[in-house]
Amino acid sequence: MRMFLIASVGLNLVLAITLLVPRHGVSTNNLAGAAEPNPGGDSTNGKPKVILRRQFFSWDELESPDYQAYIKNLRDIGCPESTIRDIIVADINQVYAKKKQNQALTADQQWWRKDPDPAVTGKLNVLDQERRATLANLLGPDWDANNPTNQSPKVVALNGPMLSDLSPDAKASVQEIALRSQQQTAALVDAAREQNIPPDSAELAKIREQTRQDLSKVLNPAQLEEFLLRYSQTATTLRTELQSLNVSADEFRNIFRTTDSIERQLQSLTGNDSTTAQQRAQLQQQRDLAIRTILGADRFQTYQGVRDASYADALNAAQQAGAPATAVQPVYQINQATAQEQSRIQNDPTLSDEEKASQLAAINQQQKQASDQVLGLAPPPAPTTPTPPPLPPLIYSYRGGETLDQIALQYGSTIPEILGANPNLNPNVIQRGQRILIPPTPSPLPSYYVPRTPPSILSSPP
Repeated sequence: MRMFLIASVGLNLVLAITLLVPRHGVSTNNLAGAAEPNPGGDSTNGKPKVILRRQFFSWDELESPDYQAYIKNLRDIGCPESTIRDIIVADINQVYAKKKQNQALTADQQWWRKDPDPAVTGKLNVLDQERRATLANLLGPDWDANNPTNQSPKVVALNGPMLSDLSPDAKASVQEIALRSQQQTAALVDAAREQNIPPDSAELAKIREQTRQDLSKVLNPAQLEEFLLRYSQTATTLRTELQSLNVSADEFRNIFRTTDSIERQLQSLTGNDSTTAQQRAQLQQQRDLAIRTILGADRFQTYQGVRDASYADALNAAQQAGAPATAVQPVYQINQATAQEQSRIQNDPTLSDEEKASQLAAINQQQKQASDQVLGLAPPPAPTTPTPPPLPPLIYSYRGGETLDQIALQYGSTIPEILGANPNLNPNVIQRGQRILIPPTPSPLPSYYVPRTPPSILSSPP
């Protein structure tokens, strides 16, 4: 890219010289600094007009190990600032890509695992911060303003026993192919994002197939497989799906070998007709059978669950909480029940938008509380106090001269409650010694009531 930009600057300068010569009638001698007499004989100032211009220059004179001097040389020949920025950014990116390769990446990372080595990630972040600081020092703090192409390209490590032994020319070719694939994919994704549509899966498949064909011209079959195991989209997806199963390198390699051709066929099926759907289903069944054969029935069931978004969320929640594996299934069931209830609420035509929002918020809160309890992030609910059994009614022996109102007040009851407990009682005719059932007090006595000493004739029901 750097050489292309420099060549472009040179061609622009040659074009400018070509246009200036006939326009001003300047001979080739003038380009070397010769004086041109005034054609009109105007001797107002008595001095000839002189045009000073370099006839030849070498690009070696422009380049300098000192980037400040290099930028000055480019400006001296009239190079536009935008072109200078592109040249310097491309050059610095290339320098730091080599630094990442040489300083941050070890001989062979655990390529079959999803999560990168934290130590390597830290080194890469430090180098990227250093790269951005260098560009800001050379080009100013706004060097990357509104220019997303200035991001550092993703480094293809080319490590491991096969790829690390490639010749420098082969490594350069592989890096170039990988970078071109990244740029084509990024351009396709950006264009789809601008239109607010998903990227064209057929076009993505074409880019991946073309990249594989280009790599096969540089790498032998074993080297190509090693590259795909580490850097292909198929391997990246597979690492995500297998992250909870703690597969070994050999297991990952075997799964990749048995499913790679199936994945390529699946990616080539882009239609929506019934025939294509049937072919896709058959290929998916073949893929699942191959993975089940390698993982076994129990681990394959977990693998299938991970591919379910609700199960994956439950697994991630359990891992982050440090909960045992037995907590995954209950949380998964909570997620499924929540999703069903959310769908019911959202599709209920009788609810207003405000009512839907309120009920969805309540459902989400209930989901969190239930999940936190299963994962041990919240204490279990306090046990409810059991309701005491109902008290048996008291039996009062009527002494004469009293009213039901007085009896009710004495025991914190009411006349209707007493009559309800004594359906055969005539409040107007009560005989001395007649037994009256006093219902249990349903609530504390009123504060103004001072109970009298209960009568001595109280007994349990017969």
